[in-house]
Amino acid sequence: MTFQGAGMALAGPAAQAVGVRAAVTGAGALGTLCCRVLALRARRKRPVTESRDRADRHMTGR
Repeated sequence: MTFQGAGMALAGPAAQAVGVRAAVTGAGALGTLCCRVLALRARRKRPVTESRDRADRHMTGR
């Protein structure tokens, strides 16, 4: 919630500096970029046991 508040606090000056359309477009692009980075980081980090002894296969029966 803190980052949302900071984003809204920065949105006003950004909209005054570059215009509302550009500020909204930039915020959307920045949000998309952040989500993609977080998704890639989450996919890379797997629990050690699953990759080591394939516990995930034994649990699902595959």
